[in-house]
Amino acid sequence: MRFTKMHGLGNDFIVIDAMEKEYFPTPDDARRLCNRRTGIGADGLMLVMPSKKRFSFPHICPLCKSLPI
Repeated sequence: MRFTKMHGLGNDFIVIDAMEKEYFPTPDDARRLCNRRTGIGADGLMLVMPSKKRFSFPHICPLCKSLPI
């Protein structure tokens, strides 16, 4: 799984590249990844996925923001 951690305006997010290989994390997966003590640590998780339309750009799908642990 390829990911990048990005931040801006006081928030940080894990951005996962799901362009070539499908990845559908569960809410528990998102909580584990976003946990600042045991995971990567972030305020939220986003997926970059291919668009379902024929001639369009990839899109970013926000999955969670500040899920309680």
